[in-house]
Amino acid sequence: MRRLRYDKNIKGVSYKTSLAPDESFKSVMFAKRGKLNETLLPKLAYLKSNPIREEKKQHLIDILPYISESLWDFYRNFKTEKDTVDTYPNVSSSEDDEN
Repeated sequence: MRRLRYDKNIKGVSYKTSLAPDESFKSVMFAKRGKLNETLLPKLAYLKSNPIREEKKQHLIDILPYISESLWDFYRNFKTEKDTVDTYPNVSSSEDDEN
């Protein structure tokens, strides 16, 4: 695509694939056969927040001076549980037994 044009009245985007002035715009509509697609929100992965280990939260609190202050409350408000176990992707159970 070389040019994009948005028109809120038609609920779509027009585009050109070249900069040639004689090429007409093609359109992509955001509606499905007369219905607006209003279900663009992702489904929740969890019903409640997952707690982290207290030690991990403390490490996050320790690095707050190195991140944007606007994010501090996000990290400070993590819920913790003493017995929470960290899980890592692609780790076999035999490796878990060795650690």
